Amino acid sequence: MKDSDFYWMVGILEGEGTFLKGSPSNPTYPSVVIVMTDEDTMQKLQTIIGGTLRRYSKRKAHWKDTYHLAIRGKSSVLLMQSIKPFMSKRRQLQIANAIACYEDKTQPLKINSTQTAEILKLNASGKSTRELGRMYNVSNVAIFKILKKNKGL
Repeated sequence: MKDSDFYWMVGILEGEGTFLKGSPSNPTYPSVVIVMTDEDTMQKLQTIIGGTLRRYSKRKAHWKDTYHLAIRGKSSVLLMQSIKPFMSKRRQLQIANAIACYEDKTQPLKINSTQTAEILKLNASGKSTRELGRMYNVSNVAIFKILKKNKGL
C-alpha cells in the first residue's frame, strides 16, 4: 500500500470509522464499520482494506443511498493495530477496547498438502464444498477456506 493511501485511509477512519467490541452473541469478534453516502470513496476504501461493502437504498425521497463497509474478526484487529498510533486519543481508546475483546479461535486444519491438492482437483471437476467436507470429515467452511487460500474458487 502506498503511504498516501495509508494516510488517506487513516483520515477516513478517524472521521467516519466505528471501532466495535464483539456483539453479545459473538463477544470475542470485534469489527470496524464505516457508513457513508459516497460510493466512490467507499469503493476505494474497500480496495485498500477489504471487508464487505453493502448499499442500502434511501428510505425517503430526499435522502441518499448509504454504503456500509464492515471488517470483522482478525482482519479488523490487524487493521486497528496498524492505524492505532495515528489516531486521536479518543479513537485509540475505542480501538484498545475493541481489540481487548478479541480471542483468536482459529485452529489448524486437519487437511494435509496431499489432501489439499485432491480437494482442489475434485472441486475443479465439480464437487461441491459440502460433498468435499463429507468426504474429508471436515466442515464445508473448512473446505471453502482451503479453496479460497489456494485460489480454487
